[in-house]
Amino acid sequence: MADAALTTLAALQNVLSEAGVTYRLDDAPPDSSDGSAVEDASQTIYEYCLERYSEARLAASSIVAKWAKTLGAFYLCRRRGNTPPTVIKDGYDEIIKKLERVQKGTLNISDTAQRRSNVGVLSSPRVTTYPHPRVVIEKGISTGTAKDYKRHTDRTDILDYQI
Repeated sequence: MADAALTTLAALQNVLSEAGVTYRLDDAPPDSSDGSAVEDASQTIYEYCLERYSEARLAASSIVAKWAKTLGAFYLCRRRGNTPPTVIKDGYDEIIKKLERVQKGTLNISDTAQRRSNVGVLSSPRVTTYPHPRVVIEKGISTGTAKDYKRHTDRTDILDYQI
């Protein structure tokens, strides 16, 4: 799975304040997984988005960074079983709904490009009547090599199938 963190504890301090983050991390004895809220936020976004977007593009997106910051604040607030503030909980619910739409393909992340394998491929079909009426794909228009996507070919054109 993905390794890059999409937010930091410093970014969470912008949401919860420096004291807010410090008080939520002042375990005695100290917990070795202080960054778990950051990791959880990143993994949540990766779960929903990695199928359609690459890790590098997600890490460069400002929208994703904003979402990760809110998710990280939510996970940090409920870390010891505490109830997160209403504003943080509402933000979490809104972002999860958006992430579900991203996963379904009904919402695109506007400041980043999708993986090539998920973008539709344009073909150049033409109709031919010889030796029988059929539709064939013009191959000479493309580069001839599939890059980062599966090529869909017309098997009847390769076999020169005749009725």
